[in-house]
Amino acid sequence: MHYQFEEDSSLPKEAIEVLVRKWKIRQAVQDVLDYLAKFEQGRVEILPVKTAVRTELLRVSDLILVDVDGTSLILETTNGRLITTDACTSFVSV
Repeated sequence: MHYQFEEDSSLPKEAIEVLVRKWKIRQAVQDVLDYLAKFEQGRVEILPVKTAVRTELLRVSDLILVDVDGTSLILETTNGRLITTDACTSFVSV
């Protein structure tokens, strides 16, 4: 794989242009395109966390520590501790 950066003053200040080239689209190309699509979505600011009592909305900035104990995920936050056994797919993107 080869990549390079080129400065282009004709682009708007916040714009990023990415070109992916290959002789034919293959899985590796699709993986790169999928990664770029995820990157464009931006950062997650709030995560829903399902506890035994209710679903809490957790600000990522309030997160201090994440620990695993068996099947439980323990989230230490600035507002206390949250414990969940729910699948934590929302943490993959953070």
